[in-house]
Amino acid sequence: MPYKTMAAILRGESDPPRLVERLLPLIRAFSAHVTGIHAEPSPAAHVAVLAGDLVSVDEGAIEASRARMERVRKSFTGICQR
Repeated sequence: MPYKTMAAILRGESDPPRLVERLLPLIRAFSAHVTGIHAEPSPAAHVAVLAGDLVSVDEGAIEASRARMERVRKSFTGICQR
């Protein structure tokens, strides 16, 4: 029995169209399901700590990361629904 699930690693906003275009022949040939995976380090994980005191959290970077991940998700979902 062939595998029916494929994973598409999405590194950025330009990946969904390119990956789906390349995967489409395999998806159709095997009647497969595609799962998009996008991950990036959280800006909150890079908080500077000096002598045990919290220096800063860049809320703008956190929000930019969230917005970028949402754009990748919408792009991938939109392409896959065609």
